[in-house]
Amino acid sequence: MEIFFYSHGYNQYGGSNIYSPIGNLLELRLDDYGEAITSFHIEAYLRSATYNRRPTLEASFEKHHRHLEMLPKITFLRRLRRVTLDFESKVTTAEDEASRRVSV
Repeated sequence: MEIFFYSHGYNQYGGSNIYSPIGNLLELRLDDYGEAITSFHIEAYLRSATYNRRPTLEASFEKHHRHLEMLPKITFLRRLRRVTLDFESKVTTAEDEASRRVSV
């Protein structure tokens, strides 16, 4: 099984220096669970701590933070044989991800 761990801020998305290594570690520890699921996608949604919006991304900022209220969310995509897990990170913020610093 392949495990992908992404981070998602209002103005950033993709691989993460903070979260992606966790996916690699989980991939080493999980067994094969058959043909129904071949990949597991985990997406950590990051809240912005400072609420400083970029001038052209105000709508994206508001939409992203409204979406956080609907998390966590788990989806099974049968044709793709994929499970997705979306959750709001309570330990890191978008600013942590951008600076690549991790708080203890």
